[in-house]
Amino acid sequence: MDRIAQDLERDLESLSFAQPQENTPPRLLKAGLAARSEVLKHIGTLARKIAPPEKTDIESATQYHWTAVKGLGTAVSKFGRAQRYMAAVFPAESEKINGDFNRLSRLLVELEELTAGKRREREEIWFCRDLAAKLRQETAQISDLSAETAKAEERLAQLREAEARLDAGQQKLERSDAGRRSRELEQLLDQKNDEMRQIEAQMTDLVAPLSKALDRIVKQGACDRLSLQYRQRLEQLSRTPLEALDQDVAEPLQELRQNLAVLGLKDRKKEKTLQHLDHLIQDKTLQKLKSRHREINSQAGLLKVQLEEAGKGLRQCKDDLASHRREIRRLEPELLQSRDSLAALESSLSQHQAELQERMEKIAGHPVKIEIQADASRE
Repeated sequence: MDRIAQDLERDLESLSFAQPQENTPPRLLKAGLAARSEVLKHIGTLARKIAPPEKTDIESATQYHWTAVKGLGTAVSKFGRAQRYMAAVFPAESEKINGDFNRLSRLLVELEELTAGKRREREEIWFCRDLAAKLRQETAQISDLSAETAKAEERLAQLREAEARLDAGQQKLERSDAGRRSRELEQLLDQKNDEMRQIEAQMTDLVAPLSKALDRIVKQGACDRLSLQYRQRLEQLSRTPLEALDQDVAEPLQELRQNLAVLGLKDRKKEKTLQHLDHLIQDKTLQKLKSRHREINSQAGLLKVQLEEAGKGLRQCKDDLASHRREIRRLEPELLQSRDSLAALESSLSQHQAELQERMEKIAGHPVKIEIQADASRE
C-alpha cells in the first residue's frame, strides 16, 4: 500500500508535467487539461488517504481499510468521468493511473480478507476464553459437588447399617420377656381405655333425656327468671357430664327436679323427665359410673407407669429407628438430586471441552490437547 501510494504520487506528478501532442484539437485539448486538473485534485487526496497508519492493530487496519475504500470509490468515480479526455490527451499517464487503481483495488480486497480473518480469529479467541472460564467454573463445581455427594453416600450407608442393627435389636427386644410384658400391659391398658370410653358413653346417654330441661333451666337462670344455686354445675352437666361429675351432682339434680314444673315442658315430656330424674337421684347411677370411671382411670395410670418402665429399652430403640428412617427418607432424594446435578455438570463440561478444542484447533490449524487445571484462587 505504501508503494502504491508512492507510485500514485509519482504518476500524478508525471501527469502534472506531461505535455499534450501538438496536433491535439483545441476543444479536446481544453477538455483534457480540465480533466487533468480535476484528476490531480481528487486523486491527490486519495494518495494521502492510502498512506499506511502508524498502528497495525486490527482496529486501525479496519478503519484504514474503510477510509481507503471510500477514497478509492470517490477517486474512481471522478477519474471515470475524466478518463475519456485524459486518455485522448495524456494516454500514457492515464494508463499508469488506471493501473495504480487496479493494484490498489486488489490490495484492498486482500486487506479486507485479512482483517475479516483476524476479526474471526479474535472472536474465536474470545469464545475460547469464555469457554475456558466456564470449564474452570464447572470443574470447581464438579469437585465440590463430588465431595458433597461422597459424604452424603457415606452418611446414607452408615444410616442404613444403623437401621439394620436397630431393626434387629427391636425384633430381639420384642421377643424377649420384657417385650412380651410390654405387649400384655399395652393390651390391658387398651382394655381399660375402652372401659372408660364405654362409661363416658353411658354417662352421655343418661344425661341425654334431661337435655331439654337442662337447657331451659340454664337459660332461665342466666336471665334471672330463676334463682339457682347450682346453675353453673347444671350447665356443665349439660355440656360435659364427665367433668361435671368431678363434683357431687345430687343437689344440682334435686334443684332441677324442684324447678321442673316451671320450665314449660309438655306434660308427657315433664313426666318422663321427672321419672328419669328420680331414677338418677335415688339410684345415684351417674355417681356410680363416675366412681367406676375414676377407679379404672387409676388402674390405667398404674398400667402406664408399669408400661413406661417395662418398655423403656424397646421404646428407645423404636425412637432411634424412627429417627434414622426419617433421616434416610430426607437424605435419599437429596442424594438423587446431587447425582443428577453432577451428571448434568459433567455433560456440560464435556460439551464445552469439545467446543473449546474445536475452536482452538480452528485457530491453531492443527490438533491441540486441552488440560483443565484447578483454579488457584480457590486454594
